Amino acid sequence: MRKIFFLLSLLALYFPVTARAQTAVELIVSPPIQTLEMDQSQQANFSVSFKNNSSLPITVRITANQFVSDNQSGIPKVDWKRTTPLVHLNSDTLVMGKAFPFPAGAKQQFFFTATPTRADKDFYAVVLFETADQDSSTTGSGAQIQSRIGSTILVRANNSLVQKGNIHTTLSLPKIIDMFDTAPINLALQNDMNTLLQVRGVVTLKDRGGNPLETFAIFPDVVLAQSSRNLRGTKEFAVGPLFPGVYSIESMVVGPTNTDKVTETLYVLPLRIVGLVLALLLILVLAQKLRRKK
Repeated sequence: MRKIFFLLSLLALYFPVTARAQTAVELIVSPPIQTLEMDQSQQANFSVSFKNNSSLPITVRITANQFVSDNQSGIPKVDWKRTTPLVHLNSDTLVMGKAFPFPAGAKQQFFFTATPTRADKDFYAVVLFETADQDSSTTGSGAQIQSRIGSTILVRANNSLVQKGNIHTTLSLPKIIDMFDTAPINLALQNDMNTLLQVRGVVTLKDRGGNPLETFAIFPDVVLAQSSRNLRGTKEFAVGPLFPGVYSIESMVVGPTNTDKVTETLYVLPLRIVGLVLALLLILVLAQKLRRKK
């Protein structure tokens, strides 16, 4: 089950097809994402299968771009303008960055080698297959049709060389809510290590006596090295409605080197009821004053 969750969490790093202008071109890569380990020579070999799943011949250009996390949702932030020389295409006839013809319906497996500059730090990149074809029959105007699709690679640092760091979490929620409302739970994690990690932890709602009332499992998302990410639960991260009282929300996230716990206090008050009672009292007072004037 943990393996299934891990694969689901990696899907957020997948780069789907993007296209400009209407086109019948459909591109497929496999696998869409893969996690690799560095070998003894500080390299990682991998392959990507590419298919032109359409009836149109195309020209293809293969490039590789490094990326970092957006530090919010975990979605990769790619520098599309700058390619990386650290991913090499293993071919005698094809060169990275140079276009070549690719037939309609054809499928081919391409072999690559990633050569990160550091063995003690993760290396992340997307191998991009991009087309640029003239096809007046499709667009009706001879406009450029451009489509692209990427295969994400996550090269893990050498475990024996990784400098161990800690994880830090921040927990935020409203301090006071009405007994009929819900309070959203906002939890973020900072990964200070040089390698990615899969989140493990829980958030617990407790009463004033410290007794657990509800537990939220944290979804095992992947947090990239030296980045932060907003975490989510396997169910909605929110508490309420609740009876009036004082509650605590405790988050616990387990990392490779430390377990981070954060606790926040939540005050639940009958604000609407109090407001309604005050409004009724005000109406009664005003009504009595009007009677006295008569």
